Amino acid sequence: AFVQKKQREGVLIQGNLGRYHAAEHFEQMPTLYQEWNNLRHHFSQHLDNLPAFCMESERSTEQRPYWMLEHQLTEIYQNADGHLAQICLSTSSLRNKKIPRWSNYIQSWLKHLIACAQLGEVETQVVSPAGKATFAPIEQQKARTLLTQQADLWWQGMQHPLPFALNTGFSWLKHASAVSTEDMSMQEVAGLSVIHEAFDKDLAYSSYMAREYPTPEVMLATQFTSQDSILNFTDCCHLAYGPLFEQGA
Repeated sequence: AFVQKKQREGVLIQGNLGRYHAAEHFEQMPTLYQEWNNLRHHFSQHLDNLPAFCMESERSTEQRPYWMLEHQLTEIYQNADGHLAQICLSTSSLRNKKIPRWSNYIQSWLKHLIACAQLGEVETQVVSPAGKATFAPIEQQKARTLLTQQADLWWQGMQHPLPFALNTGFSWLKHASAVSTEDMSMQEVAGLSVIHEAFDKDLAYSSYMAREYPTPEVMLATQFTSQDSILNFTDCCHLAYGPLFEQGA
C-alpha cells in the first residue's frame, strides 16, 4: 500500500520497475531503524520543546552582508547523565564503497553547528543506509563563528559565482592533508590530476558551473573580495568545508 501511494504521488515510477526500486531501497530500512533505535535507547529523553534558533549578522555595511538564520531543532535527545546528542537519520548513504559522499554530510553538519550554537556542546550522530558519522561537540562560540562563515559565503554566492565546488574542494583538502602545499601556486594546484578528476565530477552535476568555470584553471584563477579580504579557491575550501573535513568521515 505504501509503495502504491508513493507511485500515485509520483515519487516512485509505476509498474514492476517502481516496485523493484522500492524493494531495493526498503530492504535496508530494518537495519537502519535498528541503528537509530539503539542510539535512542541510550539517549532516551527527547527534548521536543526547544525554542527556535535564531542568529543574525551585524547590520549590513558596504562590505558586511546582513542575514538572519532561523531553524527549529527537532532531533535533540538527552541521556541519564545529562549529555545531549542530535540523532539524524539520513536515507541517503554517507559512503559509496567506503568513500565519503560529502554532499550527503552537508545538511547534518549544518544541523550540528546550529545545535552547538544554540545549546553548547552537543554531539551529532548520523546513521544512513551505508555509513555512519559522529560529529564531536563544538564550543558554542566557535560554532557560531563557523555558522557565520557559512552564512557569509552563502551571501557572497548570491551576489556572484564563487570559485569552488564540492568535489573539487574536498579533493583539495584531502590532498593538502597528505602533502605540503604551502608553496604551491594556483596554477600548480589546477594542474593536479586529483583536481581535474574531481572538477569533472562537479561539471557533471552542474551545467551552470561549466559556463562560469569551463576548466579548473579558470576557477582557480578567480578571486573575489569579502570584508576587505581577497579570497580564492583554497580560502573558500577551508572556510566552507575545512571544519567538516577535519571531523573526519
